[in-house]
Amino acid sequence: MIGFLLRQTFDSSVLSKIEDNKECCVFSMGSPTPNFKKPFLQALRVYDFKETVVATDITTAMLASTLMLPKKKYYYITDLEWVGHKPLIYQELKEIYLNEELDLIVSNESNYRIVKNLFKEPKFIVKNWDFSEIEK
Repeated sequence: MIGFLLRQTFDSSVLSKIEDNKECCVFSMGSPTPNFKKPFLQALRVYDFKETVVATDITTAMLASTLMLPKKKYYYITDLEWVGHKPLIYQELKEIYLNEELDLIVSNESNYRIVKNLFKEPKFIVKNWDFSEIEK
């Protein structure tokens, strides 16, 4: 099972993409649409989760990196959220993007090249939230 960590505010279209994955749940402080069919748990419950965790932004990646129980921890980079931040503090980004507790996953080839050249090579390219390849 994959547990997706979402920040409190998230694009509701993400839920429909997540829902296409076979065995998954969502951890968040936000709330889902009423017709969301997967388990939706409060973020604090992730501390008891022993399966694969997928962080979806820098904040949830920081949380995922501290978790002790998950068998695998990933950071799914759908966009480069740090682009345009001023001041951009590379040292802070290194703490997440070079964190040995987290394997990186990107959503496209462009992000793959950028992340690989600045930090470390992502393990997978996962398009449209389709995690069927890493669920095996």
